[in-house]
Amino acid sequence: MKKKTLGILLLIGPFILLVVTLTLFAVSRFVLNGIEGSQTTPVSDISDSGIQELGLIEQSPINTAGSIIRLVLSLLGIIAVGGIFIGIPLGLYFLVKAENEKNYPKPPQPPFIQER
Repeated sequence: MKKKTLGILLLIGPFILLVVTLTLFAVSRFVLNGIEGSQTTPVSDISDSGIQELGLIEQSPINTAGSIIRLVLSLLGIIAVGGIFIGIPLGLYFLVKAENEKNYPKPPQPPFIQER
């Protein structure tokens, strides 16, 4: 891969990943809220209130899947933001380095230095 192409990908890639992640996060929240709102959950008759005090209430598989999806998308968002902080300087470095190599050829070797 050329240095200029790598620099452009490092500059643009994290922003695209962030936009895609935020869009998927919003769509998943919208869909999961629609699914959760259409279902009615029966109230359980648990005589032992200790389970409710500990927070060990049963969740539906849809809620569990939604939590996992949101967790994965949140981690992708964190990676995208970190990529912005790392990708912009690296992308600029590769773009400048590609331009410098293109404009300035390597200097000739002095005659007293022998290549081995």
